Amino acid sequence: MSHKNMNINELAALLGSDYHRLTRMAQKGHIPSQTIRGEFRFNTLQICAWLQEILPTLEHSELLQIDTGIGQHRGASYLTPMIAPLLKTQAVTCDLDARTQNSVKRKLVALADTTACVYDSETLLDNLTCYALPCSATLVHPNKALPYALAEPVMAVAKTLGPVLCGHHPRTNVFFLCAAQDQTHHLHLLARVCRLLQDNDLVNQLHEAQTPLDIIEAITEAEDELTTSAV
Repeated sequence: MSHKNMNINELAALLGSDYHRLTRMAQKGHIPSQTIRGEFRFNTLQICAWLQEILPTLEHSELLQIDTGIGQHRGASYLTPMIAPLLKTQAVTCDLDARTQNSVKRKLVALADTTACVYDSETLLDNLTCYALPCSATLVHPNKALPYALAEPVMAVAKTLGPVLCGHHPRTNVFFLCAAQDQTHHLHLLARVCRLLQDNDLVNQLHEAQTPLDIIEAITEAEDELTTSAV
């Protein structure tokens, strides 16, 4: 995704959304935008920040639209698994000994560091933010793309020994760290993880998992079902 401003048509294509709906949202100030010569323009960095905030709150159908739109923008199909292939056994654990949000972040980065996908673990750690979901799982991700900190997109998944309080959110014990070098891929990963975590069966399996393989198999099966059902 370039850093230039987008027009309404380009934003609609990226989000897989309706032109008229986005126009109404911009008119009401629900999307960060500027008006230039009577036409809406959307700053790419502002849109990326806005998407990161709203993705965890969206309905399934809205996430599917964004998954599809960003996938087409990247030249990737929404029918192709993209989370499961990133999961490496050494970056998945069922017994993370962490009791605070900061310790969860540090230990997730340490897990990600074992994959050889991370160049600069300090930069990754410094840019992490947390968003607890209603399903008792938490997204942990950078607040921007990190082109010089990562060699490849990276995922780490952990279940903590006990529930951890993340800000003002409910205590959770399942954490997903995801990050990519470019902003579009990063947003695509977030959209797909949010879609997956709306699957109650998957969430229950993650909470009950006893081994890293249990977690990997549950996510793989859920993503296969997610992509197959979208056909």
